[in-house]
Amino acid sequence: MTASVSADEPSRLHEDVRFNGYLLRARPLALWRGDVLVNVPRQSLELLAYLIACGDRPAPREALIRRFWSMDHAGADQNLNTCVKRLRKALVESGGEDLIETQARIGYRFVGTIDAQDRAARKPRTRLVLIGASAAAVAVVAVGAVYVGALPAPSPGSSPATVASPKAVRIAVPPGRNLCDTTLFPMFIDGLRENLIADLQTPANAEVAFLKIDAKETQPQDPEAAYVLDLGVRQMPDRTIANLSLVSARDGEVIWTRQVSEPTNLANYLDTQQRLSSRLAEAFAAQTP
Repeated sequence: MTASVSADEPSRLHEDVRFNGYLLRARPLALWRGDVLVNVPRQSLELLAYLIACGDRPAPREALIRRFWSMDHAGADQNLNTCVKRLRKALVESGGEDLIETQARIGYRFVGTIDAQDRAARKPRTRLVLIGASAAAVAVVAVGAVYVGALPAPSPGSSPATVASPKAVRIAVPPGRNLCDTTLFPMFIDGLRENLIADLQTPANAEVAFLKIDAKETQPQDPEAAYVLDLGVRQMPDRTIANLSLVSARDGEVIWTRQVSEPTNLANYLDTQQRLSSRLAEAFAAQTP
């Protein structure tokens, strides 16, 4: 059982998932049973998506706390217990069953059954892209250039390395930058980038290929990308500010930039994360040249 997300760091689902009579919609995140919207707290929904993304692997409690709160957040352990309890309650009260298994001294695991046809249809949706056969292309793949979106099937006799994207414009999305000396939530910026990439997959951006570039010390660029999306975040206890800039990959010229801010929700940073992501995606769709 797998879901259409990164296997290394489960994150937000990029596609809808059907399981045990439920439909978990990715955008906007919502849980349905038949034609009835299930009342689930937002953070419990995010937890469900995360557990599904883990596939058959249990999610350690430490990883969940680090992902949704922070290791030094007061009451984080109890918050996780409450989050799981509310998720289980919503599943049972909506006519389903408890699909969250507790693994003693480890964490939690999703034990539902993802629809086989739905799983097969999603399987090729997230793939590693080798752009051409040049040394530069290999270097990009080595640091993890991931195409987020559908890819055409290779023509007979061709290899995956020669498959070209049908998109007209290619935009690289490197890791976001922390613009403050301190970090309130270690995974906040990574999660914001994941949410932003997902929110950018809209009909308005149908001709744009967003490529997730992972790098630790540098920001390598896809040699075929026309632009780079630069994300910078300043997070303070009372407010979180996010800057998004569209930069020319050729000469570094800033084509477009936008700054948005939201109150920092210390009890549930996912709420702040999602509101910033939605506003940035809307601004990008309205202003992209």
